[in-house]
Amino acid sequence: MFDPPSVGSGRGRGRGGGGGRGGGRGGGYNRSRRGGGGDGDTGGPKDVEDATLEDEARSSRRSSVSALYSSPRTAELVSEFDLRARVSEKERHLKSVSSGELPLGLAYRLVRHLDAKHRPNDRGDGAILVFLPGYDDISKLGDALERGDDGSGGGTGGGGRKLHVLRLHGSMPTSEQRSVFRSPPPGKRKVVLATNVAESSITVDDVVYCVDLGKHKEKTYDPQSHIECLLPTWISKASARQRRGRAGRVRAGECWHLFPSWYLLDGSGVGKHGPDPSSSSGWDGGEGGKRTIVPPLVPGGDADPVPSFPGDVKFRAFALPEMLRTPLEEVALRARHLGLAPLGPGGVESFLSRCPSPPGPLSLHRAMDAVGPSDMRLLSAEDESLTPLGRAVASIPAPPRVGLALILSSSLGCEEEVLTACALLTGRSVFYAPPERKAEADKAKRNFAEDVPSDLYAAVRAYRAWEREEGQAGGPGGGGA
Repeated sequence: MFDPPSVGSGRGRGRGGGGGRGGGRGGGYNRSRRGGGGDGDTGGPKDVEDATLEDEARSSRRSSVSALYSSPRTAELVSEFDLRARVSEKERHLKSVSSGELPLGLAYRLVRHLDAKHRPNDRGDGAILVFLPGYDDISKLGDALERGDDGSGGGTGGGGRKLHVLRLHGSMPTSEQRSVFRSPPPGKRKVVLATNVAESSITVDDVVYCVDLGKHKEKTYDPQSHIECLLPTWISKASARQRRGRAGRVRAGECWHLFPSWYLLDGSGVGKHGPDPSSSSGWDGGEGGKRTIVPPLVPGGDADPVPSFPGDVKFRAFALPEMLRTPLEEVALRARHLGLAPLGPGGVESFLSRCPSPPGPLSLHRAMDAVGPSDMRLLSAEDESLTPLGRAVASIPAPPRVGLALILSSSLGCEEEVLTACALLTGRSVFYAPPERKAEADKAKRNFAEDVPSDLYAAVRAYRAWEREEGQAGGPGGGGA
């Protein structure tokens, strides 16, 4: 199912700011692997440096193993095998993280490790919260934990009986979301697999251990193709702090960040702190009872932080402002409708360019083209004032294209059909796939689509089927599709 590196590689206690045990050595190794192969290098001083570092590690390992075996040949064989195994595991984990893959195998091993380590003392009292980007990752890890086997052949198959695995994401019904607040069955440890909905919106009080894989799904917008989509991306430093705060709400806890520590260490934010025993702020540093204080996060602008080497990742101080990752047609229309932007050519763009996080010129140009006379004709070409159609669309609390469709539908005599389509476009998906019935739900959705490659078509047909069922049952509450 997924490749599980050992728990030791990439270990990061949240109180220390993330990262890996032996982060400096791990970081150097990871950089050398990327520089030598993935980026198309053809050899040179860097290759010599990599070979020297590998020889030094091999020599050091042989020296330590030789003290354990009387036969030099046995010591050499053991050293070579052990070194290859350790390098292979480390390389596999770091390569998967740097390429954007989620270390689900590492998360699986860590959850099992935390339960086994602390069960003799707490008998399963203390929930584990795992942050994952989306539903698919939650399903994969949840299925593996329930089986007690990650598919690698190393699982015992019996560990799942000690875990009470719950899933939490935004598309779940509210009644199912409430289950994460209930106590688990006696002798079982609660494991909550959640998206960033558990980062700030929901607080599960009995969480003691937090596992952060460092990614979430974020709405993005490409002004060139004019396409919006929800993509997995790295979280910000502020989110890393927030996730760390989910652990230990009622008693001492731990947070494990499953990404390299240098992703945070770029001079500001989570990783830059110093000991301050007299301070009452900060968090327990874990070493000698000292407390550590962290300076406030400083917004670093909207440009991506500068990487240290090819393929490097640096977390932003805060999430990218929503204005920079959404289309601006509705914002431009509202600015004109509320009289915030001065009349005249370029008035709306001038107003939006004064925002704390001003959007790029391409996004502004696309937005003005969309609401201008060349497209929806909501603003006049002379002074960017609202046209009669623009005033009508601006009065509807919906995206401009949706409002325009509703207005035009009355002229075309298709109000009912367009109203249904617009409601489905602006609301949450009508399809829900429970984990235990996902295959059945996917099949039902394909049946509604009738081989038409359109989610909207499938949703409209599903809504009509629901209407027919409601009508036959005698009204709302009597039945449903």
